[in-house]
Amino acid sequence: MHRALILASLLASLIVAAPAHAEPLNELRFDVLGLSALTVGPALSYDRTVAPHIRLEASMGVGLMPGTAINALGGLGARFDFGTEGDHFIPGVALVAALALSGTERGLPLWLDVDLIGYEHRFASGLVLMGSLGVSVGLGGGSYCIDCSGSDDYGTVAGIVVPQGRIGIGKAF
Repeated sequence: MHRALILASLLASLIVAAPAHAEPLNELRFDVLGLSALTVGPALSYDRTVAPHIRLEASMGVGLMPGTAINALGGLGARFDFGTEGDHFIPGVALVAALALSGTERGLPLWLDVDLIGYEHRFASGLVLMGSLGVSVGLGGGSYCIDCSGSDDYGTVAGIVVPQGRIGIGKAF
């Protein structure tokens, strides 16, 4: 029993421990450009380092489908953080929900965003520049207009795979 308590305590300290380096634990970032084959738009993201090399991220933004729709986007995800004090390789994965505010989507489409390549530079002042590239995979939950010229032809987002990326600027604190 005593060993189990010690082991549980050690595991808990790993989960909530700050990184070994003295970098800030929080980051607030404005993703100036989020881009996929389906939408383009800005987002606001908050990252929190929760363990060495692991960050949790919450984001919200707007996705514009040219000529057809405006979506409110919200996501929760995790990033891995590898690199030196100022330069970070930050691949990640997030679950994103898209709520159609206008246009030609139905339901609440769910997407899995995978940042296969992500890079961030943190300056000594706390300024952050970030960019990433990856794919978005439709998980279902909604549909989109395939032919928006007056027909009622909708298809599910499930199984759709599209490229995506983003460029952001922010502040680490």
